[in-house]
Amino acid sequence: MAQGTTSVTTVTETQIDLAGLEAAINEAQQPVLDAETIMVLQGATEMVLQPAEEPAAPVDEKTGMSFAEILDTITEEQSQAQLHALQASFATRAEFEHEKAPGNDVIQRKLSSYLATLSTPGVVKAQVAVGLDTNFANRSRSTGSRRNVYGIEKVARLLNLAVTGIHNNAFNKAILASMVACEGKAALPFTSKVAQAAASDKVAIDNSYKPFLVRHTVAENTADTQSSSTMTALEDLGVVVNTGTRGRPVYSFTQTPLALRFKELGKLVLIAEGIETA
Repeated sequence: MAQGTTSVTTVTETQIDLAGLEAAINEAQQPVLDAETIMVLQGATEMVLQPAEEPAAPVDEKTGMSFAEILDTITEEQSQAQLHALQASFATRAEFEHEKAPGNDVIQRKLSSYLATLSTPGVVKAQVAVGLDTNFANRSRSTGSRRNVYGIEKVARLLNLAVTGIHNNAFNKAILASMVACEGKAALPFTSKVAQAAASDKVAIDNSYKPFLVRHTVAENTADTQSSSTMTALEDLGVVVNTGTRGRPVYSFTQTPLALRFKELGKLVLIAEGIETA
């Protein structure tokens, strides 16, 4: 019995010794790092763990500020003056529409809705920043007429987009993104016909444009009115300029802070649609 006990004890001690030896070998095989190397590795680890920074907003070359930063420079006095003048001009337009069609409550509700959007603090600041004429809703396009109500809506939606970054008009979204793609990656002229093709996928367009267009899905017969009102609104806001002729317009982005903001937002749409990569 004594011999058996001794034998078991010897085996156990041998196993413990082997385990210790294995640990010692493993430790010896680990690389020895000096203090400088450890600091470098720690720094690299911290860099990896840092959250990715969002791309900086485009900056206007003249002011050195982004569109959002420019809005911060608008004073309360400027905003109030713009708002009061805007409200007066919309009252004039509402009276004009009432005299023309006393029972047309639909257009009155639309005017009230657009005025509400244009009266939000950020959008009022945006109007001041771009120098929007407070009487734009009353401009005559022909005798006895005023700016198309779609055009008023487009101005309101575009300025709201610039401030919030949220698209709430499908025509503006499709046209802006398509224009960014045509002027940038595609290097194709952006004509009124292309704007119509962005407004409606029922409008025929040359195959060279198709991979670069974001297209809304309305009927073809509404594309002209909707696209022209968007382009007019963009012109009024100083975002685009017609480098062609009145009969054959070719639109290009300007380099204003608002134009840079819309190009930034348009590219995000293109990325979401898979037309461009981040």
